[in-house]
Amino acid sequence: VQSAIGEGPQHRVKITQSFFMASHEVTQAQYQRVVGRNPSCFAKTGSGSAKVSGMETSRFPVENVSWFDAVEFCIKLSGMENRSPSYLLTNITRSSGSITSANIAILNGDGYRLPTEAEWEYACRAKSTTPFHFGSQLNGEEANVNGNFPFGTTSKGPNLARTTTVGSYQANAFGLYDMHG
Repeated sequence: VQSAIGEGPQHRVKITQSFFMASHEVTQAQYQRVVGRNPSCFAKTGSGSAKVSGMETSRFPVENVSWFDAVEFCIKLSGMENRSPSYLLTNITRSSGSITSANIAILNGDGYRLPTEAEWEYACRAKSTTPFHFGSQLNGEEANVNGNFPFGTTSKGPNLARTTTVGSYQANAFGLYDMHG
């Protein structure tokens, strides 16, 4: 079975260490509290603010972050909880607050880290073998995607053209939300 974006074929991987994941994405409010800024496009002051006018966006996922920004979030959140970091960033270059380049060292800390690709796939699929944890069809009803271009069905669905409140779609069998979209 191949995924909707042409990755494949599925293959077995062995995850050798236990790991934890949050039940939903990092929200704009969480990111703001930890990092001190909100780079999101779909925020009250973001470039996509017209699409979210009048909406409470604090529980929308933070987006428009670089991989380095996500690592920085993990480092800072670890520090706030007195955990040893899983990463070390040095020689940081920023543009508009976002990290555009840095040297990174992976440490053996007990702090927060990003999942590996295998961990993320395992968590996303939640032991399913279909392209999505909810089956083989996707049209914007099951996840926040452009429903004008359905996968596995001809039935078109909604297209929000923006992010939405985390947890707006059904959780997978592991209790994780918004793993697709």
